[in-house]
Amino acid sequence: VPFNAIPGAYRLKVEGHHEGNLGGSEFNNETLVGFSERFLTILIQTNQLVYNLEQMSKCFGNMHHNVICLKKLY
Repeated sequence: VPFNAIPGAYRLKVEGHHEGNLGGSEFNNETLVGFSERFLTILIQTNQLVYNLEQMSKCFGNMHHNVICLKKLY
């Protein structure tokens, strides 16, 4: 999280893609999250408890310093 991030509401976008011969988008979800300087936890939950050896789950994130606060939550 950038040191100059402004507390408030941000948009979180999560995308899932399938790689291989039949590659494509598996899911796409977007939601608002609240950011506080004192506390930040984001949980991304999938509908699959166990993944097989050939399946891969990747997660990355970034928060740009030029993100505009959409709406104050508090």
